[in-house]
Amino acid sequence: MIVQESEKADLRTWNFLPGQARVGLLKLTAGSHKVRVVYRLVGGGRVEQPWQEITVSERGLTTVVSHYPG
Repeated sequence: MIVQESEKADLRTWNFLPGQARVGLLKLTAGSHKVRVVYRLVGGGRVEQPWQEITVSERGLTTVVSHYPG
């Protein structure tokens, strides 16, 4: 087995991660719901994602993923 050491960490994969990640939690009843994410901008504007239908399981778990394009 060959082991290679370096004093400099290999950070290439970090270039593909977002600069920020945010999480919001809501408690919804089980069943179908329409949701959307609205980003409120510092200057007073807003960016609205389209409405989407989600289904909340009996355990109360689901995920909504959104990406702010700015």
